[in-house]
Formats: sequence, C-alpha cells, structure tokens
Amino acid sequence: MKVGIVTAWFERGAAYVSKQIRDVLTQQNHEVFIFCRHLCPEISKGEQWNESFVTRAKRQESPMPTDINKKEFLSWIDGENIELIIFNEQHYWQPVLWAKEHGIKVVAYVDYYKEDTVKAFGVYDQIWCNTKRHFSVFEHFDQAKYIPWGTDVQIFAPQKNKNDQANKKVTFFHSAGMSPLRKGTDIFIRAATDLAKTNPHFEMLVHSQVSLEDAIPDLAEEIATLKEHGILTVVFETVGAPGLYHLGDVYVYPSRLEGIGLTIAEALSVGLPTIVTNEPPMNEFSSPYCQTIKVQKRYARADGYYWPQSIASAEDLVEKMSTYLNDLDFLLLKDKVRNFALQNFSWRENSRCLGELVMTCEPLASDKDCEVVAHQIDFYKLPYFEKLRPIYYFAYDIHRLIKKLKGRK
Repeated sequence: MKVGIVTAWFERGAAYVSKQIRDVLTQQNHEVFIFCRHLCPEISKGEQWNESFVTRAKRQESPMPTDINKKEFLSWIDGENIELIIFNEQHYWQPVLWAKEHGIKVVAYVDYYKEDTVKAFGVYDQIWCNTKRHFSVFEHFDQAKYIPWGTDVQIFAPQKNKNDQANKKVTFFHSAGMSPLRKGTDIFIRAATDLAKTNPHFEMLVHSQVSLEDAIPDLAEEIATLKEHGILTVVFETVGAPGLYHLGDVYVYPSRLEGIGLTIAEALSVGLPTIVTNEPPMNEFSSPYCQTIKVQKRYARADGYYWPQSIASAEDLVEKMSTYLNDLDFLLLKDKVRNFALQNFSWRENSRCLGELVMTCEPLASDKDCEVVAHQIDFYKLPYFEKLRPIYYFAYDIHRLIKKLKGRK
C-alpha cells in the first residue's frame, strides 16, 4: 500500500516518531511518502530529512498551526498515488477533511488534543494511541488502537563511556531539546544547585537545541555558577540519533508534560537508570531501574491542552539524585537496564501490528457531527480562513514584522 505521513520532518521528537512509523511500514513492504509541513529549517536535497520520498511544503509561516496549502497537499496525494495518510500532531483539521473528501483513508497519531477537539477525532478511520494515557481518552472510539511505544533498540544501545572506569564522578544526563521549560530543565538546574552545596562530586550534561540562558533566564546565574565549578556542561547543538546518552550514567527527566516521552525509552535502551516525574506518560516507562519524582503541583497549560502540567519537586529530585551518589553499585546494572528495555520497549516488537492495521483500515461512514465539530474548531478564531487565506497570510506577516521591529528596540 502507498502510505503518506503528514508531519514535521527534521531533527526533533515528532519527526523521530514519524520516522519510526515509516521504518516499520517500509520493512513490512509498504511504500511510504512524507509530506513535511511548514516551520522546518532549510535542508539540502539528498541529506537526512530531505530524502527523495520527502515533499517539503513551500509555505513556511502561517497564522494557523500545522497549516497546509490545499492545492499543494492534493497534488502530493495524486502525484504519489497515496491510499492512506497518517497525520502526526495535526492541529488544523481541514486537511483531514480534504483527504476524506478525496477518498483517502486517514489515521491519527495521537499527541495533541483539547477537551473540545476529542469528539472531532471521530472523523479519523483509525486512531493510534502510543500511551495508556492517550488511549484512556479515545478508547470510546471503536477505531482507537493502543500500540505501546518503544524505541529502536539497535540504534540506542550501550557504548563504553568514561564511567566504565573506577573512581569517576557520576554524570547525570538530561535532554532539554527545543523546550527546556516543558522538559523540566529548570527543575534539574535548581536541584543540582542545591545538591552541589552538600555533595559537589557529580557532573551534569545537558543537551539542548536552544540557549538555556534564553529559555530559562531566571536561572542564568545558577547556570553560570554550575559551569564555573566544572559541574555543568551544556551541549548546544543538534545531535542525531543515538544522541549523547552514552556520556551519562543516570538520565534525569523532570518533564512537566509529554505526549509520549521518547527520550525515557531511549535512555533505558542505552542502559541508563532514569529519574522521571511521577505522572503519565513519563511513569508508564517505570521499571525496577526508574525512580519517580513527587509532583508538587499541577496547573492547566495556557493553550488549553487536555492534560495539565505537572511540576516535579526539586527537593525530591535532590533526594533521588543523592541515592546514586551514595551507592555506585548501580553502575554495574547497565546490562540489566538494557535487558529490561529490550523486553518492554522494542519498537520493532511493539509495532508489529502496524502493517496489518494499515491493510485492514476501512473508511468510516461520514460522521456529520464530527465534521461540524472539526469545522468549528478551525474557524471560530479565524473565520473563512480558506477563502481569505492570502489576506490572513499578509496580515500575519505584517504582525510578525511589527513584533520583530519592536524586539530590536
């Protein structure tokens, strides 16, 4: 079958999800094409993330999140003879309806939804949920499927690191990605600052795709102090899989909110014990080698996402980190951590059903109520967006220009 995936397609978590789905379907003899939405960086033709099977949308900015140009989108469908489309984190509902009207079967990879958008997911012919938390919201739909998440355990595998030698400091590794605040980098910095006052014999390695000082300016002084004392190292660059896990001993991830929590499975697969927020889906990767941090408080996100943010306790994180400093025997458990991941978080094993799901997917009878909801979701903020698209683009560009000029003052 010829399958399309509508997604982001560059070095970020959402793209790795799509890549893992594509790899599995390709291995199961499906032909898979990528439609890369806007807001992706420029990548030279032929390089990773811009291969021959990728079509990159021309429009790079839009006032509508995950916007797609209808003409360009339908041209891609017809040009590649797409039969089924998997939408990854599609916030703008019109493309889903366009595909259905075009006779294409549609599948949702579930990540982003609000209370007022859950019902609209009924327009999809299948709904793929990779966490128990997501499935709990959509299981009332007959077409909802639970597919436990996993990772490529061949790529994310243990490597020899500096702490394979005796008498080395414990390194706590943390991935801040493109969203340090959401991933709890600030909580990690606060905890490390407190821990260093009583036990400075550890190291921190943070991998970030943005400047930490810009992302969490309130902690700029603490970040500088930890660097000056030789405790904190920040790798500020894009690093492809398998990343930098092999440079750490323990993975610390006090994330506020996750769609899946990709990096937790990756860290376990590399053999690192983990410390994560005691909230789904982070604690769904719980294991004998996973410690959880108490949740201090919860509050709603400004954009109205279905689940609240969970703020992990920095004080409790200090205690959890201390346990590894007080007992270095955990360094001998890497193989056991790895084996647990192989048994539970192998994406190849967990995703064996994908090929069959694609082949057995049947178009559902049009649910007018769901379609009405989908239309309302898109248009209650930007009325007649499709008819007035050029005007909205122009107004949006002017708005961005004004903000940019103000920022220079």
